Amino acid sequence: MLPGRPQVILDVAHNPQAAHTLAENLATSGFAPETYAVCGMLKDKDIAGVLHELAPRITRWHLATLPGARGASADELAARLEKASIKKFASPADAFAAALGSASENDKIVVFGSFLTVGEVMAWLKHKTSKR
Repeated sequence: MLPGRPQVILDVAHNPQAAHTLAENLATSGFAPETYAVCGMLKDKDIAGVLHELAPRITRWHLATLPGARGASADELAARLEKASIKKFASPADAFAAALGSASENDKIVVFGSFLTVGEVMAWLKHKTSKR
């Protein structure tokens, strides 16, 4: 968890077991009017299983395409969800920036799905912080 508001949680959960633990942690981390997911995953992971575990805890989805041959597209992720509130982005950084721009200070943003996803968001945050 990062300091500040909205609450930002970074978790490299990329399999159903880790996603289940993340969902349990979200359930006990206090109320938030909205919980934004910033998710990018690799094609060879159990995408449906991961999204299924977290779906009950997420109110707004920001799905990101990951680069390379192994990277799943935002469209591929969206096809595994039956949620109305889905937005698709070209990268995890774009998805996170949009979630941060939409979230209120009382909301949560949870970034998960791959080391690549979390790493890109961390780099974006570091770059943004260094520009201050």
